[in-house]
Amino acid sequence: MLQEPPALPDGDAVSVGTEEFEEVEGVKLIPADPELPARTIFRVHFENPIIKPEQVGQAEQMNPLVFEPPLEGEFIWDSTRSGAFIPDSGFALDARITVSLSGVIAKQTGLQFRRQYHTPPMQVEAKRLESINSGRPFSAAMAFNVAMDAAKVETFVEFRAENGE
Repeated sequence: MLQEPPALPDGDAVSVGTEEFEEVEGVKLIPADPELPARTIFRVHFENPIIKPEQVGQAEQMNPLVFEPPLEGEFIWDSTRSGAFIPDSGFALDARITVSLSGVIAKQTGLQFRRQYHTPPMQVEAKRLESINSGRPFSAAMAFNVAMDAAKVETFVEFRAENGE
């Protein structure tokens, strides 16, 4: 079950809950959907330049995003105003993640925001089977974003054809 998000401090921070994902003027954070898929890349775009042109594309430059709980990954600036954070691994299930601007960026730009995301209790990345036109038994592989015990999962998985049968 999802927990309630922590209370936000008073001040200029903009609270963006799961029902309303308003944009904060001067900065845009993607994804816009509060529910995170297993493999998400966070993109941020600022209205004004944040870094010097020679820092674009360089690893280990300043990450403008702060994650709570902390996420391991890499931020790469693809322009002086935008970049992407690529997490090292998938997210824990049934968890909340808060994203905000780093203190350095908030101080430099005067912008502040705090956005809440959540992960579903279970998530599957399925591959589409193109053709199963034989009478032979078949198997399908499913990739989960956490370790699973196949024997325990079997009672929760149901296979259906596109026609619903």
